[in-house]
Amino acid sequence: MRILLADEVGLGKTMAAGLAIAELTARDLAARVLLLTPAGLRDQWRAELGHHLRMAAEVVDARVLANLVRDVPADRSPWLGSGCRILSLDFAKQPAVLRSLAQETWDALVIDEAHTVSGDSQRAAAARALALRSRFVVLLTATPHNGIPLSFRKLASLGFHGDRDPLVWIRRGRLELGETLEAGLAREMLEETGLVVEVGPVVDVFDRIMLDPERRVRYHYVLIDYLCRPVGGALAHGSDVAAAELVDPADLERFRLTPKATAVIERAFDIARTHTWRARAR
Repeated sequence: MRILLADEVGLGKTMAAGLAIAELTARDLAARVLLLTPAGLRDQWRAELGHHLRMAAEVVDARVLANLVRDVPADRSPWLGSGCRILSLDFAKQPAVLRSLAQETWDALVIDEAHTVSGDSQRAAAARALALRSRFVVLLTATPHNGIPLSFRKLASLGFHGDRDPLVWIRRGRLELGETLEAGLAREMLEETGLVVEVGPVVDVFDRIMLDPERRVRYHYVLIDYLCRPVGGALAHGSDVAAAELVDPADLERFRLTPKATAVIERAFDIARTHTWRARAR
């Protein structure tokens, strides 16, 4: 499974990734986690994982790796065993380090500031090699699309094993102080699709509640879907959208949507047939 978490700055991508790791660990799916981040953020990651999630993590640099190599037999990997290892991207890309890391199979790979591995650099090559050795890949960046389609495609293809391995994109925005939900929706639509929209009625509101093994609530999300109609602008994807196109309802199958998503869209079309919109100004 591959996830791109593309929240805006300050919305808690670190905590969201930490919760994902914690959830995988609780389900016995992530005993061995590799976390790649800029060098200046290694200690911050370790501190936040420990403080907020009571998750132990080890920062591995050249000195620590030398000690690990010294303490294991010559024919054994220094990366054996469970736990979360935090490395800088620049340390992980070093040939000797990368060779040893890429010989392992990682349960989960987390890459912070993932936009820095979307090109043709040594960092990017290291990220691609390690993503292919990982069962779960979590990418974090506030700027997933730099306006260059090829760069985004490279980012979105990290860890790609085939058509049954889609990328799940999660992007949370924020409302400005005093901004209504409808106004925030209209603003985001303009920023990310180029369309000026009139916000209509709510199509659906549903809860997504996830429980821990003891049946206690771990996460609770409320999702609200609105019907909108374009009244101006021109369709064009923004910096946080890979592509934008108008789609006929008959073509929805090619997007392999979940049954719930399909049902919401079909309900929106039903509401649109009877909804009375405000008269447009001439």
